[in-house]
Amino acid sequence: MSSEENRSMRGAKKKECRRCGFNGKVNDDKLCGKCEDDVRAKKELCGFCEWWVDDDGVGCDRCGFWFHGECEGMDQRVFEVVKSLETWFCKSCSHNAKKNMEEQYKLKQENSKMKDELKTLRDKNAAICQRLENIECKVNRPRPTPNVSGETNQNEGEKDKINELREELRMLKVANDEVRDMIKDLDKKWIERENELVRKVTEVMENIEEMRNQEKR
Repeated sequence: MSSEENRSMRGAKKKECRRCGFNGKVNDDKLCGKCEDDVRAKKELCGFCEWWVDDDGVGCDRCGFWFHGECEGMDQRVFEVVKSLETWFCKSCSHNAKKNMEEQYKLKQENSKMKDELKTLRDKNAAICQRLENIECKVNRPRPTPNVSGETNQNEGEKDKINELREELRMLKVANDEVRDMIKDLDKKWIERENELVRKVTEVMENIEEMRNQEKR
C-alpha cells in the first residue's frame, strides 16, 4: 500500500463501505481501500472535492473525471439538463474549449476550400490537355497539297493556338503546384493544431492533479 493510501486509510473506522457493502475499515468518504483504488483508477472521484461520485454526478468528456453537480456550481435544474447532454466539459476543461473548437472549425474550412481550389485547377488542366491534344491531332494529320493559299494561313493559326494553349497549360501547372504546396502546409498546420489540443488537455489534467495535491497538503 502506498504512502498516499496509508494517509487515506489512517484513522479509518470499521464501518460498511457505501459502494460495495464491505464491513471493515473505510475512509472519511466511507469507502473501503479496494473501492477507493477502483474509483480513483476509473476517475470516479470528484475532480473538485475528491469524494466518490455515485449516481449524483456528471462526467467530463475532455479530462474524463466525474464531478458532483454542486461542486461545479449547478443547481438541481441545471444539473438535470447537463446530465441529459451528450457532451459536457468541466469548468477547468471548458476554459479554452470554445476557442479551440473555433480554431479547429476554421482550419477545417480553410482545408476544404483549398482542396476545392485544387480540384478546380486539376479539372482545368484536364480540359486544356484535351483541347491541346485535339488541336495537335488536327494540325499534324497528313494533308493534301493545299490548293487554296488561305489553308496555309489557317494551319499557321492553329499552331499559334497550340502555342497559346501550351503556355496556358504551363501556367496552370505552376498554379497547381502552388496550391498543392499550400494544401501540404495546411495539413501540417492541422496536425500541429491537433497536437496542440492534446497538449492543452494534458495540461488541464496536470493542473487538476496539482490542485488536488495542493489541497492534500
